[in-house]
Amino acid sequence: MTAGELRATVLRVLGEIAPEADPAEIKPDVSFRSRSTWTRWTS
Repeated sequence: MTAGELRATVLRVLGEIAPEADPAEIKPDVSFRSRSTWTRWTS
């Protein structure tokens, strides 16, 4: 699986879990693990 395929899969699953989430707002250089809430992922 390429990095692009992995990112697409993660964003798809995130959209299923949290449909209110805006994948366009996720910063690609910020680890999901280092963030605890959706607000922090996008700020």
